[in-house]
Amino acid sequence: MPDGSADRVLVNPPWGRQVPPQGLLAGDLGLLWREVRRVLAADGLAVALVHDDIPRGFAVEEAIRVSLSGRHPVIAVLRKRAGERRTPPADAAGRPRAAQMNRRE
Repeated sequence: MPDGSADRVLVNPPWGRQVPPQGLLAGDLGLLWREVRRVLAADGLAVALVHDDIPRGFAVEEAIRVSLSGRHPVIAVLRKRAGERRTPPADAAGRPRAAQMNRRE
């Protein structure tokens, strides 16, 4: 896919818990997130089911914690970070929705 050609990306990255990661991305999830950033249009959104951390290079538009097989991953709506540090949207109580999550590659 050409750079910046995807308006939306839906991704369920391998966690190595139920299904082992395979192929080119098996050893380094950073490769997956770099590819998502590469193909995502400047105003595009990625929706990801993430278990641990929000990947580096993305701003959180919305985060919804769910229960799945006894774990509590987050469905995160992500936008490419445009250089400045953006704060995730707040919930009704004024707390950032993904405040408890760390950023990583």
